[in-house]
Amino acid sequence: MSRLPIPGGDDEAWGTILNDFLSQSHNGDGTLKPITYSGSGAVGDVAFSVYNQANSREEFAIKCVSTTGYRILGTGFQTVPAFDSFGFGVYTSINVAQILSAKGVFLGANYTGAAANAGEIKTAAATNLTLSPAGSTAVTIDTAGKVGIGNTPVVALDVTGEIRASTAGTNATSVVTTAGTQTLTNKRRQPRVFSAASAATLTPECNTYDLFTLTAQAAALTIANHSTSTPADGEQMRIRVLDNGSAQTLTFGTNYVAKGGNALPTASVAGKNMEMGFEWNANLGKWNLLALAREA
Repeated sequence: MSRLPIPGGDDEAWGTILNDFLSQSHNGDGTLKPITYSGSGAVGDVAFSVYNQANSREEFAIKCVSTTGYRILGTGFQTVPAFDSFGFGVYTSINVAQILSAKGVFLGANYTGAAANAGEIKTAAATNLTLSPAGSTAVTIDTAGKVGIGNTPVVALDVTGEIRASTAGTNATSVVTTAGTQTLTNKRRQPRVFSAASAATLTPECNTYDLFTLTAQAAALTIANHSTSTPADGEQMRIRVLDNGSAQTLTFGTNYVAKGGNALPTASVAGKNMEMGFEWNANLGKWNLLALAREA
């Protein structure tokens, strides 16, 4: 076994003994040799450690934690060798049990539950996962799974700024927006339908519905002016009335006119469907009756 020379002894061999001792950790050119350790392989075997006497704990260690091998452990970080294909972790403690089944990435999490999935990223309880390149919050995933881009999300996907579907396009041409100028093809427009059996007053609100239908009108009907809608010039709506077999009187509010060749009807047709098509005329500030169809 290598040793240091004994002062006052080892005559004629002093240099040889010292060189043998130094050669255990130095190359012939004076550089340090790679550190090697032949441990027992038993769980708990420590190859290297840094002990903090003030806190009475290991701050850093290379320790055998399972039959799969040694791990680098630390109170600030925790990683595993690449040949195990497990992963990397940042923990709040050096608890060995936390990494026995680790396969993903753990950030500030005391994870002692079932094995994590490969590629999984875990954070401590009640902690969002935030990506902040250059110190600016770019992407946040909260504990409920909501994703925020450029913000802290309040809905499932919360984006601050534009969304672009292709690098060649712009916000107005590659993604349908509320204000962009776009031509839609191969799309089906399904009307919003209000339906009731009978009503004394019908107040059509085009902000909410496109088609208003009464299926068994049993009393005189007043079709009132809208009160909450903001119709656009050229916007259209339809009203369909089927009575209960007895003709019912129809009365219209002041916002309805007939300047398309058909007069506003004054009654339903007993037991027959009647449908009215209106268009908002901004010049008139009224719903103009463009079409009137009565079932034969």
